Amino acid sequence: MFNIFSENAWVFETRGYFAILFGIFMLVWTPTTIAVLISFFGAYVLLDGVIVAVLALRMFGKKDWWMLLLEGIAGITLGTVTFAWPWLATLIFLYGIAAWAMITGIIEIAIAFELKRVLHKDPLLAMGGAVSFLAGMFVMIFPEAGAIALIWLLGLFLIAIGILLLVLSFRLSRQPSFAF
Repeated sequence: MFNIFSENAWVFETRGYFAILFGIFMLVWTPTTIAVLISFFGAYVLLDGVIVAVLALRMFGKKDWWMLLLEGIAGITLGTVTFAWPWLATLIFLYGIAAWAMITGIIEIAIAFELKRVLHKDPLLAMGGAVSFLAGMFVMIFPEAGAIALIWLLGLFLIAIGILLLVLSFRLSRQPSFAF
């Protein structure tokens, strides 16, 4: 496997450059990034809904065909709403993330209190839960800032991954091949 990777180090290098470029794009053109992501999501959900609805209609009369039809209609509806009102789709997405963060935070705090007897007042899990809960509250109260923060985090993540891929490519291209 090492030989395959070292012979194709250019793949890691190319992926690294693309990750860095997309990360920079996300940081510089954040509003455009949000619009593009929502558009891709809308296109995916709409297309998926159409495919599932067609499958359901082809299965007409068979057991539970109507459940597939409902799934297809839900996808078509959500895709249409996403294109008609992209801001609404963005809010739904953000509020879903915020709700998840808040619920996760509450659960982590509850687990921390249960583990208090074993961990002897180790506050790390409770602190993590509090941070998660507060981050969710922040996104709920300030959804626009929450969207920007998520895009920036993703952009920084892509830049970091890109740098790591470039370093890996550099190391692989300078290692001698081994014959096994």
